[in-house]
Amino acid sequence: TVLNNTFSHPYTDVPKWASDYVGYLYQNDITLTSEKDVLGAKDNISADDYTAVVLSALGYKAEVGMRERALDRVAVKSGLLTENELKLISETEFNRGTMVYIAEKALNTKLSGQDVTLYEKLDEKYKKKIEELKAQIDEE
Repeated sequence: TVLNNTFSHPYTDVPKWASDYVGYLYQNDITLTSEKDVLGAKDNISADDYTAVVLSALGYKAEVGMRERALDRVAVKSGLLTENELKLISETEFNRGTMVYIAEKALNTKLSGQDVTLYEKLDEKYKKKIEELKAQIDEE
């Protein structure tokens, strides 16, 4: 949906190529920053802030800049991460590998207030489209 639409946001420091993606997240109430008009697009993201964005995308009340222990409680209660995983993440350098690990864990985490995981929700939403694409490939 991002590629076919334009999404606005209040951030003044987002590069043009990323604007619609950031706007999509903003329009869908996925927390990206605690600032009003600056995203910090050139700044590195911390493990805590990335976790907050992922939890927000899952529908949990989590905010970038949230105090660490409060964020940890939400991460554990949601099932996204265990106490041991949080400890390990806090003790190691935050990098793409850690981001992928958290993203993969998010796929198997139940959405807030629902009895369905993110993977199950996406599978349900896109199953028909995937089947149509497979059929097109088989026809070729």
